[in-house]
Amino acid sequence: MWFSDIWKFKGVRQTLDCRNTRGRSAAFPFELAYRLINMYSIREDTVLDPFAGTGTTTCASIASSRNSIAYEIDPGLVETITETVATSKAEINGRLQERIETHRLFVESYSKKKEIIHYNDYYRVPVVTSQETEIILPRILDIDTTDDRTFVVSHESTLQNM
Repeated sequence: MWFSDIWKFKGVRQTLDCRNTRGRSAAFPFELAYRLINMYSIREDTVLDPFAGTGTTTCASIASSRNSIAYEIDPGLVETITETVATSKAEINGRLQERIETHRLFVESYSKKKEIIHYNDYYRVPVVTSQETEIILPRILDIDTTDDRTFVVSHESTLQNM
């Protein structure tokens, strides 16, 4: 689905608190950054976002178990970025769970057409390719702020389900 010619997802609201910054954020959907990061990088890579805006790419990096370096020239957006990232744990974990459930539904449908011979032991679910047998999407346990510009993310141990 990610490599298809058509992607379907909704846009995001484009307003900010105009007292501190510009009135439009140019924000894009989390799903866009999340898919691109997962398609073109691997776990523990570092994603550079030269236009941090509201922090969407940083959140997508966290959800993808990537490091993130984000730059933003508008100091009025620092508070927005900090709030977005610091409060994103539930949304990120929800997206990860949704991704697993979407896969389960896909496999159910796919297996009616073709035999599936691979299995992901961690999620106890059949998978289409051998590469998917090793996929683990660890849940976020906590996102701590060490100062106003650094976040430390702790993930669940990937040995818990095994």
